Amino acid sequence: DSSDNIPGVKGIGAKTAVKLLDEFGDLETIYASLEGIKGAARKKLEAGQAEARHSQYLAQIHLDVPMAVEVDQCKLDSFEVKAVQPLLEQLELRQFLKTLPRLQQVFSGQPADSTAPDSLSNALLAAPGDDDIWFFSADDTEASEMVREAAIAPQVIDSAAALADLVNTLKAHRNPDQPVAWDTETTALEPRDAKLVGLGCCWGPDPEAIAYIPLHHEQGHCLPQAEVLAALRPILESADYPKVLQNAKFDRLMLKAQGIELAGVVFDTMLASYVLNPEASHNLTDLALRHLNLSVQSYSDLVPRGKTIAYLDIGQVAQYCGEDVHTTFLLVEPLRQSLGELPEIQHLLEAIELPLEPVLADMEYCGIRIDTDYLQGLSKTLGADLAAIEQQAYRDAGAEFNLGSPKQLSELLFDTLGLDKRKSRKTKTGYSTDAATLEKLQGDHPVIDAVVEYRTLAKLKSTYVDALPNLVRPDTGRVHTDFNQAITATGRLSSSNPNLQNIPIRTEFSRKIRAAFVPQAGWQLVAADYSQIELRILAHLSQEPVLVEAYQTGEDVHRLTARLLFDREEITTDERRLGKIINFGVIYGMGATRF
Repeated sequence: DSSDNIPGVKGIGAKTAVKLLDEFGDLETIYASLEGIKGAARKKLEAGQAEARHSQYLAQIHLDVPMAVEVDQCKLDSFEVKAVQPLLEQLELRQFLKTLPRLQQVFSGQPADSTAPDSLSNALLAAPGDDDIWFFSADDTEASEMVREAAIAPQVIDSAAALADLVNTLKAHRNPDQPVAWDTETTALEPRDAKLVGLGCCWGPDPEAIAYIPLHHEQGHCLPQAEVLAALRPILESADYPKVLQNAKFDRLMLKAQGIELAGVVFDTMLASYVLNPEASHNLTDLALRHLNLSVQSYSDLVPRGKTIAYLDIGQVAQYCGEDVHTTFLLVEPLRQSLGELPEIQHLLEAIELPLEPVLADMEYCGIRIDTDYLQGLSKTLGADLAAIEQQAYRDAGAEFNLGSPKQLSELLFDTLGLDKRKSRKTKTGYSTDAATLEKLQGDHPVIDAVVEYRTLAKLKSTYVDALPNLVRPDTGRVHTDFNQAITATGRLSSSNPNLQNIPIRTEFSRKIRAAFVPQAGWQLVAADYSQIELRILAHLSQEPVLVEAYQTGEDVHRLTARLLFDREEITTDERRLGKIINFGVIYGMGATRF
């Protein structure tokens, strides 16, 4: 195990090692039988004999260590859930947290009744008491699954009559205090590429108040999607029927791709968790454990690798989706209770985050147009520029080398050219040539400037100029990013797949990249931005005299900070940029070492 500095024999992997041990029994016999081992394995074993014996020594468990207590005294007989769970959450031991609900029933330290099946889930003796102490045997190797107040048995809606009954049931639920929970099961995360495998809903706390509608399973009887959506459209598209979802934007986009404009979302459990505690995890599994002490099966545990949920049996998916919508329904009460204790946070959710969600969904679905012909031309120009910079680097260095190879560059700078190694740091392959090192070396040799320029342009070319055209959907001619509403601890939006909030702007070439984002014919792109809104809020809340005066007199706050930082009146553009970094960095928790 290289992570524990146990090297093993180079070139002998787990499969070969197991095969050798199966054949010869132990390491001593393997090396005593080298003549009978043919091919590359023998050569590798011969070359790595010292490492093999050293690894065996490092990995050996010593059984003769004196113990101050008997093994039986180490047996755990009980623990307090209310004490353990917060600690595990604080330590972010999420996998461990998931196992806690599996011990929800009380186990005896005695062997199970011989008449009962072997499975511990059928050998439960009693429910936990009010003190939330769980007892279990150290010999128990199979834990029981979490048992809800009653077993979940979702109705599988597989006939027109059952669908009509469900619609009538749902039409009776218009109470915003108990919104109906909805969930979609799909074959993909991209709405335009996904099939709607099924729909789930829950309209009450009772496990019987759950339904699942199969639409596109690979096997089993499914209802026609057009028929189902036509029946549900008056409910799904009406604000008269309050709804709650976990990450409503995802389901909204999936339904939008199928021609349904979702309305009436009055609560989103993910967003509620986010405004209450931005730094916590907001997935349904963790929310169920944190607020309901329920274990919810995850998608990755259910769906085999390389398959979609459509591959699974309808009953399996009905159970999985049913648990999700039931959990989402049950989460509304504890989350609303927590929000009620924090009126300002509740206002933030209701006035900003919830109304923003459908706006972001529309932005994602619409996407932004990119001029791919322009980028292809820019790529050719940039390729010629890089070739010219490369030739200039060869002339400056007096030799040809691979500008993209850190190892060759390290040898050139510190061995051939003899630059100051104290400005770098030692790595496994030589001295580092990272950006920080090159910045320290600038001015020491002309080749440094060429290398820096080459790296900068090469990164821009590969990351944006060449990559963006490949992300344009052929059917829309646009790039469709994901706007993440519940990720950053600061409350800001983030963007991914691709990150469109990180398009460079400072250099002339960066602005050429931004020119590739264009409106459709006859339209215009309009930019609007608050002027230093965070710093204005900081001035208002802190009433710091210098900051307040700067805003009252219209002074450039970033230039002011730079003047204070460098202790001089004349400030360059780059120095102002450092002042800006300090201003915003302080607000968002940047420590002294970051500067």
